[in-house]
Amino acid sequence: MTPGAETKLWQRLADVDLVQGAMPPDDALGTHWAIRVMLGVSAWVAAVLLLGVVGLLLDFHVGDGTLLLVLGGLQVGGAYLLLGRGEAGVFAGQFALALSIAGQLLVLLGLQQLFQWDLRAFGFAAALLEAGLFIAVPGGVHRVWSAATACLALLFAVDELRHTNLWLGLVLGLFAFVWVHEFRLAWRRELIDGLGYGLLLVIALLLASGSIDMGGLRSTFDDWGAPLGGLALGPLLGATLIAVVVMLTVHWTAAQQRLRWPSGGASLWVTGAIVAFASLWAPGIGVAFVVLLIGFAHGNRLLLAVGIAGGLVYLSHYYYALRLALLYKATLLCATGMLLLAARQFSRHSGKQAEHATEVGDA
Repeated sequence: MTPGAETKLWQRLADVDLVQGAMPPDDALGTHWAIRVMLGVSAWVAAVLLLGVVGLLLDFHVGDGTLLLVLGGLQVGGAYLLLGRGEAGVFAGQFALALSIAGQLLVLLGLQQLFQWDLRAFGFAAALLEAGLFIAVPGGVHRVWSAATACLALLFAVDELRHTNLWLGLVLGLFAFVWVHEFRLAWRRELIDGLGYGLLLVIALLLASGSIDMGGLRSTFDDWGAPLGGLALGPLLGATLIAVVVMLTVHWTAAQQRLRWPSGGASLWVTGAIVAFASLWAPGIGVAFVVLLIGFAHGNRLLLAVGIAGGLVYLSHYYYALRLALLYKATLLCATGMLLLAARQFSRHSGKQAEHATEVGDA
């Protein structure tokens, strides 16, 4: 492709808000990944050394909330200036990210020193701070960090992450909505991308931490008296919400890909129903399926990788969970696998029938 054609293509993409800013130069696209990694690592080393010097200077003023607040604000402002140039390289971008994270911590510590908040109020303050930085400070990685941190801080402030499955279902629903409708929301592409990947980071952390309830509806029967705002339905609501998100994602994806029942969307709907039922008893299966489905539909390799890795990590936690009987877990996983294989055979058979009907109609 000639340089003129590349410029025209970039302009067309910018007109529909699929890209932002000026087209990157050829040398930026051709930089070897190892060089970029070394630049990023060196930026973090430089930031740590700088912050270490600042920490030594503040050694005798840790209790001064106003000083911490001012210094943290200056660091966040410096990160904003570095990222706001629009053409920040790898070193400047990573240095600004490290500087901003340290500044955010100082701001929150300063506010805590001044107002003496409890943990819940501190969580709400952190969520508000990160939400404001998500909107105000440019930079893709910085927005991912701000979105993920704001989400986790809000979940901790509301419930201290006691009912993880319920909040995981809400985060998963927002994640699916943002990614399925990303092109309709392209008027603020940079915000949508940051929010989407930030929610993905939250989902990956919850799956990898093993903090989600492994039993789903089984936990509802075993622990019916666990309170949730006056209700004893925490595991039930969480598992049901995840199953609903699975079916909504199937519906949105089928509509986006223009798959009609039963010609093109039958196998997708059947697979979604099987996974939704399995997620009632093992919620992580539905979470991994949603990430995988969206990644496959959008051709996003990062989502595919996170979906596969998250599913494997969850299954390893699930299979060795001591709270559930081994026979129960093996039966559920075996039945789910057999049903998915049957759905695959059904999909192949229905596809052959559709091809045969098309050939007969053409003849």
